Amino acid sequence: MSTELTIVERSTQSTSQNLSRYRTRWGSELSAHEGNPDFVLSLARGLRVIESFEGHPGGMSIADISRSTALSRAAVRRLLITLELLGYIESTGRKYRLHNRVLQLGLSYLSANSAAPAPRSTSFLLAP
Repeated sequence: MSTELTIVERSTQSTSQNLSRYRTRWGSELSAHEGNPDFVLSLARGLRVIESFEGHPGGMSIADISRSTALSRAAVRRLLITLELLGYIESTGRKYRLHNRVLQLGLSYLSANSAAPAPRSTSFLLAP
């Protein structure tokens, strides 16, 4: 998969605020991780797509997600297909919505970081 980043080398004079010698067109949020061989850009993009659904219960189109995430429509389409195949997204025509499997991510967090036991299933959240 080709990356769509434009990497520009910064000056060699670094300050404590510059965590990276590189920047992307996405700004400082991801540029802090540029050059880190352990950073998975595809995962960051997929999570950005999932987060873009906040406040959009009716779903979003590829163009909407592309504008929200600053990713190309082609990249958004590929990410949505992957997330749909994994069960995190569902599509109805040209609109995409989060599927209840996303709740499993929250339940994993709760079970790992909470004193109270988290439910083992999201089935209790489904409408009858």
